[in-house]
Amino acid sequence: MKIAIFGSGGVGGYFGGLLARAGHEVAFIARGPHLRALRENGLKVRSVHGDFDIPHVFATDDPIEFGPTDLTICTIKSYDIGIIADRLRPLIGPQTALLPLQNGVETPDLLAQHFGPCVGRGSLGSFGRKRAGHHSSTKSISADCVGRTRRSRHSSPAHNP
Repeated sequence: MKIAIFGSGGVGGYFGGLLARAGHEVAFIARGPHLRALRENGLKVRSVHGDFDIPHVFATDDPIEFGPTDLTICTIKSYDIGIIADRLRPLIGPQTALLPLQNGVETPDLLAQHFGPCVGRGSLGSFGRKRAGHHSSTKSISADCVGRTRRSRHSSPAHNP
């Protein structure tokens, strides 16, 4: 699958890292120190569920460079959704599922105001601390997509590794 992680801090870094490690095509949309660290050092995840490093990741501050995805995971703070909606738009295509992994029960509805029914409903349990390019999980993590997501119709290995 072609997957974008919009917001590559602790939550985005962890889940994006797991997806990249599983062989998916993952882009980390980041800025500032996180972007520099990802480009220079790759991704380093430290977790009670197992540590891992991904030495080379695709990281950008411009979603146009990656284009529409099968799945975009949005992990930015919910109060920034209105601000980032236009920046998120290049990642959303007709078959994209948009999954928010953020605090706040209103987050899926806020995203749906901008992107319609492609928005799933995610939830997230406890999570640890972070610093640029290093993500640490110190407690249990759970994520669940229970909303209205659409699967990609792509069937070629290039789209579904």
